[in-house]
Amino acid sequence: MIILERILDPDIRVFVQVWHTLYKKFDGIPPRTAIDPLDLGRALAKVWLYEKLPDGSYVSAISGDHIRTNWGVRMKGKPLSEIIPLGGHKHVEKRFNYLLEKQCIIHGFNVTETKDHSFAERLYAPLTNADGEVIYVFGISNYNQTYYTDLDRFQNGVQRFEVYSYDPATLEEQEKLFYE
Repeated sequence: MIILERILDPDIRVFVQVWHTLYKKFDGIPPRTAIDPLDLGRALAKVWLYEKLPDGSYVSAISGDHIRTNWGVRMKGKPLSEIIPLGGHKHVEKRFNYLLEKQCIIHGFNVTETKDHSFAERLYAPLTNADGEVIYVFGISNYNQTYYTDLDRFQNGVQRFEVYSYDPATLEEQEKLFYE
């Protein structure tokens, strides 16, 4: 199955098309500087970017309005460990590390069924720095509801995530990833 058959949100579809066009143009992982915000249009509100630091941690470099509104925190410049409390960041770091190591695209859905219900669709892809190092996780998320005031559900929301990896050249599914 190719990734475009699984994407539900039209903004995420635009994001993939923009990234994939750059992938073909650069014959591999595009540099961060190649991203033109105008190409993303309204999808820009759902976009985020994390940079992997030399110590292996991640820091937020960009977060669109939709992201900040749903998480309820200022993100830019903050470590992932501060944005996702109670060790929940470790689940996300595993996926980010896999992405950067395999240089693939990751797409998936997060469905949290508790007293209330939330849904998120996420997709992320790698970018390089000026030296060609793959150190950025460039992503987009569409939320229908996030509970940033309930820390237990907040942590669970990043843990229970059905994830697939895709080949960046063909956009074909590579494997289903499992994270506990």
